[in-house]
Amino acid sequence: MTNSYATIIAFVLGGLLVSALAEGAENERYSEPSRIRLIQDGIHNAQLSESETDGYEIITTGYDPYICAAPFAEKPDLTQRAILAFEYFTVTPTSSVQVYFTPPQEEARSITGPGLGYSEGWIPYTLDLGQDPNAWDHDWNQLRFDFAEHGDRTIWVRNIVLREPTEREQELAATREAREAAETELERNLRAYLDTDFPCDVHGVLIDEETVTITGTLAGETGELYLAESPLYQHITELESFDRMEPLSSDGDFEVTLDRYVLKDDRQYDRLFSRWIVVRKTDDGQELLSHARYADSIEPKHDLPKETPRSRKGLNAFRVGRGPVNDLDDLDITSVTVNILLNFMRMHPGEGRMPFEFNGKTYYVDEQAVANMDTTMQEAAKRDIIVSAVILVPKANAYAERELGRIMQHPDCDPAGIYSMANVTSSEGLEYYAAAMDFLAQ
Repeated sequence: MTNSYATIIAFVLGGLLVSALAEGAENERYSEPSRIRLIQDGIHNAQLSESETDGYEIITTGYDPYICAAPFAEKPDLTQRAILAFEYFTVTPTSSVQVYFTPPQEEARSITGPGLGYSEGWIPYTLDLGQDPNAWDHDWNQLRFDFAEHGDRTIWVRNIVLREPTEREQELAATREAREAAETELERNLRAYLDTDFPCDVHGVLIDEETVTITGTLAGETGELYLAESPLYQHITELESFDRMEPLSSDGDFEVTLDRYVLKDDRQYDRLFSRWIVVRKTDDGQELLSHARYADSIEPKHDLPKETPRSRKGLNAFRVGRGPVNDLDDLDITSVTVNILLNFMRMHPGEGRMPFEFNGKTYYVDEQAVANMDTTMQEAAKRDIIVSAVILVPKANAYAERELGRIMQHPDCDPAGIYSMANVTSSEGLEYYAAAMDFLAQ
């Protein structure tokens, strides 16, 4: 990728689970949705205007603003049709969306969902109104919408409906309780681990081109002591054993130097993606004696100068083809952000696909997508404009190969999200994400 003068700073925002996007067109809808119409009656601290093409414009004017929908002739069956869906856009984000089942207008008779994020165009939003039967299991015939908590918000919404859940939404609903219980247990274990004052310490992990050097202290501990390795995709608090362990003979300070690259599952594995921890073998398994430590320092391939913008004038989401490139000159722009979607990756060879190597394995990218990125970067480079790359992980249905989409998408990705967190919960997900990052850096 040509970028002689622009420095790419990768803000890894693939983790953003902005609650705003429905699962997608590939999900079957089982029946026609129920349309919802907002009305002027019952408005509080808000202004509502309607157009035939753009839906509703809502301007909040004070604390606790809300808008009501037209009463239902027959109360909807939220055991069957409980997904509230609409499209919105706003440049004034909100902290939450709350829906009341009225009458009565009581907090206990409401469902609260994620807020409306900043958007530059129409974005779908979904909220499962059936998630708490205690909120709607009474005699009601109207919905009240609290799109924001305060004034000074301008929000456009359209195509408000109640519909049946997609298959993915049904799966998430069915496993919600089990997932929440597992996440609660994991958080409890993680907090206990972080709060533990372990006797030993791994205080340095240095990586160069060929080796990993780990230093630490055993603080007089005795027994069968080992330096254990844990890949990033594993939860240390949930492990009963470690795949790789190096014996430690000293009872004081230690220093262990290992090969950076090892064979793992018939593939080359880079120990850059490992954590290191002191453990002791016992009759019951392995006892943790230190916190795990990530790499502290990595020997860089290039010594690049620090880039500083010439001024504060910047532009978000720049892309050649999105608008006039001359805007960069007319506005004297000195820095831009560029959104890079990782669905340029491919699993298999084919026409229009370019191979590249990473850790001994061949990966592929879409040539046209890379050419488009190059064109954007080159226009910035011509003007000595600093580029900050916003790395985004699309959801599975946005990939040319659905199998790759399932690998890249985090398993807990909510259908209501625009993008997914990077899937570093499996070795394959970590490999593809790291390969994509390495390709962009190269």
